[in-house]
Amino acid sequence: MDLDFQPSPVEENPGLLIRDCLHFSDTTLLIPNYLLRFLRFFDGCHTRGQLVEEISRSANRETAVGLESHLFETLDSAGFLESESFLARREAVLEEFRRSPIRAATHAGSAYPGTAEEIRAYFDANLRIESFRGEPDHRPMVGIAAPHISFEGGWSSYSAMASALRNAAPDSLFVVMGTSHYGERDQFGLTAKAFETPLGTTRPEPDLAKRLAEASPGASIWEDYCHAVDHSLEFHVLLLQHLVRPDVRVLPILVGGFGSAMQAGTAPEANPALARLFSALRDLADEEGRKIFWLLSVDMAHMGERYGDEFAAQVSTDAMAAVEGIDRARVAMLEAGDASAFWSDVVKRDAELKWCGSSTLYAFMQVYPDARANLLHYEQWNIDPASVVSFGSLAFHR
Repeated sequence: MDLDFQPSPVEENPGLLIRDCLHFSDTTLLIPNYLLRFLRFFDGCHTRGQLVEEISRSANRETAVGLESHLFETLDSAGFLESESFLARREAVLEEFRRSPIRAATHAGSAYPGTAEEIRAYFDANLRIESFRGEPDHRPMVGIAAPHISFEGGWSSYSAMASALRNAAPDSLFVVMGTSHYGERDQFGLTAKAFETPLGTTRPEPDLAKRLAEASPGASIWEDYCHAVDHSLEFHVLLLQHLVRPDVRVLPILVGGFGSAMQAGTAPEANPALARLFSALRDLADEEGRKIFWLLSVDMAHMGERYGDEFAAQVSTDAMAAVEGIDRARVAMLEAGDASAFWSDVVKRDAELKWCGSSTLYAFMQVYPDARANLLHYEQWNIDPASVVSFGSLAFHR
């Protein structure tokens, strides 16, 4: 399901907001509280007649028929019912993406400013690069893990990322690999498209992307539409364009969670298709050598009411201090290069912590088993009054 349901943010208009995360529909509906009990009838199992009968329990027949028709037409016209009109709408959107030579900026003007001049000023005003100059590390740096949280919530971690990026050569191939928020599990989403933002257009690597797709078709989705809407890579590409060059070489990869391995309690590479894709990524890294640099787009724990917990999470409380301790212990496994221990901890604690990036980090460790992480910065942020996300920036050296 790609629909997102949230309580109304407007106190005077209580109800349920419905929107389509994948942008097959750009409509947002607010369903008032008194109608919510009728939504369960739109499950593909009930009939429209049964819904009329349910409404008739509290209204006359004529009113019930009218309300049922209004609900059906409203949801269907918004693209929120799996109907013939929705399937046609979805196919048209997918075909438009397949035909487009570029991946257009989805979040410009909302998650960040909409013009190049405003974006440059925005980053210059908020990135504190100089504050993260530390002792030089002479080991080869092969990648950086940094968040995809809202820029407003994570400036310190983004600043640490920006400072570390000074070690990357501008003509590098940047593999931007991050969490796929809407993709299928156990699948890597690949695209040959260039990313276009207000800062410019990246140089794509279609041959490399196709090579990965062909190496393991069982673990990859070619021209994955999730690229069109996910912010996970867009934020990092935008920062690369600002910090390195607008036409930076980018190979974008979205990583679906390794849910099958988590459910079975096995290592992801026990899946032959994933093992082949890991091998293809290692071959790519070996061939490119020092001309390749990895950006991993990951957040850490997600705690509180927004994420299904039965408590309101607040930064600087004992509960979140305990989460920090667990986060740092997991990061220590990355610092030791212990992929097995890291994955065992993910299997054990994922339901509790809900890290948004475990699979991305594990995939990277399969490419560089000799890489060792260095935690540059760690922080937590109240994304709303009752929910907290933890995140940070890590540099990976060989």
